[in-house]
Amino acid sequence: MSKKNLKRILVPFLCLTMLFAASINTYAAISSTFYTYFVGGSSKYNDYKKVINSKSAGFYNNVTTTTASMDTLAGNVNTAKSFAAPNDMLGADSSCSYTIQGLCYNTISSVTYTLISAYSNTGNASCIFMSSDNTNWTKIIVGSDKSHFGGIASTGSYTFIAGTNKLLRITDSALKTCYDKATSYNNGNIKAVSTLAATNAKTITLSGITASFLTYDTGNDLLWIGEFADPADGTKTPYIYAFTPSKAESASALSSSGSTYKSSIPWYSQGAAIRGGKLTITRSNVRTPDSINFVSELYCYENFKPGNSYFGVSPSRSYMLPTMAEGIYLSDSNAYIVFESNSSEYYKPKTAGDFIIRCTEVIAVPVSNI
Repeated sequence: MSKKNLKRILVPFLCLTMLFAASINTYAAISSTFYTYFVGGSSKYNDYKKVINSKSAGFYNNVTTTTASMDTLAGNVNTAKSFAAPNDMLGADSSCSYTIQGLCYNTISSVTYTLISAYSNTGNASCIFMSSDNTNWTKIIVGSDKSHFGGIASTGSYTFIAGTNKLLRITDSALKTCYDKATSYNNGNIKAVSTLAATNAKTITLSGITASFLTYDTGNDLLWIGEFADPADGTKTPYIYAFTPSKAESASALSSSGSTYKSSIPWYSQGAAIRGGKLTITRSNVRTPDSINFVSELYCYENFKPGNSYFGVSPSRSYMLPTMAEGIYLSDSNAYIVFESNSSEYYKPKTAGDFIIRCTEVIAVPVSNI
């Protein structure tokens, strides 16, 4: 064979080889550390993608993202800033006896703490998991309150917890005093436990608002209360309602009509965070007709304006997320996302064919990458 003919054969072959290698490298960009965030590792993560990809278009109601977008997000995960979620382990499977719902950061007396809200799966009181190093956690039991805790937010002087028809308001000083008085407790990464007196968790009753999640918008100095809504449950449009911290920090009741702003948001919103003109929303609870394969998404809206509508509005960018995404928090550098899929209440399949991938980490993604 002449060199000229050989060149004609090799050039297209090399081009195809490079294209094939590039498609493989799309997945190679995902850090091996990322796969350790899931019970079952990379095989479970890839099995999860196979289940989703095997379904026909439109099978997952109201889902606009793809598993390719999930791989894109995974490739950008900041493994140095991600960390193991608090796990008060239950049983041999090491799932969590609490269902994690939201997270925020709060600086008290020059120490920054991570706060993660959760409700009990075993009939105990709900709690806040609190840590200064994201490694050793203290369980703060909030009185004898067994209600369904939702999201959590801190305004700088107070921490608020969403509780469906109410908010709980806790002063920084009461929270820190409770944390400092914790006693030894050794289960998983929960190393201490303390009980916050019920009198230190003030109840704010809500009217016209169903509180599922919270976020504090530092730029606009607003506390937002968010609603979850599923179209299968009715036609109610979900909203986030904004209140000034001074109002929320002194009120015994808040109403939808008294909010400073309200903005409509998409169905299935589980968490929201606002910072630097960006609104990010986690969406979950999309169930199939014949099984419970959970698909989560991250919606990102640029140029957020309080009072504007975001219901039915296409996001600037969107990504598929692993199973059961819940709360999200935006710092200057990273978005932090918590998942409830490691909860003992949810991770076990309920019927044949169900597929839930258990995420044991709080996942950090650079804000610049979303």
